[in-house]
Amino acid sequence: MEQAEALADIVDAKLARAVGVSNFSTEEMLEVYDALQRRGMHLATNQVEYSLLRQLPDSSGLHKACQERGIRILAYSPIAMGRLTGKYGPDKPPLGRRGFGNADWKVVDRVLQGLREAGERHGKTPTEVALNWVMARGAIPIPGAKLADQARMNDGSMDWSLTNDEVEHLASLGEDGKTSHWQHG
Repeated sequence: MEQAEALADIVDAKLARAVGVSNFSTEEMLEVYDALQRRGMHLATNQVEYSLLRQLPDSSGLHKACQERGIRILAYSPIAMGRLTGKYGPDKPPLGRRGFGNADWKVVDRVLQGLREAGERHGKTPTEVALNWVMARGAIPIPGAKLADQARMNDGSMDWSLTNDEVEHLASLGEDGKTSHWQHG
């Protein structure tokens, strides 16, 4: 694969320390992984949308393929474009373009209820629980923060852990989140 060879050349030239990809399907990712392995290099990451409302990386086999090869998932939209914060609903949708989040509000409400219940047990907000779930699944969340309070809430997702039962229960409340978008996972 030509692109992987070019990326390997960049690492060899010490212009980058690692190679990562974004929105690659399992098949595409494995092509890059194999090409880098032939050069004695490792594919470090695959950045994909991953949250309780978009568990496609799990159901598609991408997450498992990453885990088997030591590739880390960088999870963008880990709180589903704000839908898992609890501040939006069918009567108060988020403003602006939120093209990545098209989950039915009934599903969002079901997941939020689970996040609130887990949050009550741990003294955490739905946002903190949603981010902790992503970390518990072995991915690295990339949350946004426009305000200091949001940054503090993101920080509050660390230094504690959901139980395995809680992780599985929350996953059962969510969905694959398959879309017609260009995103893989």
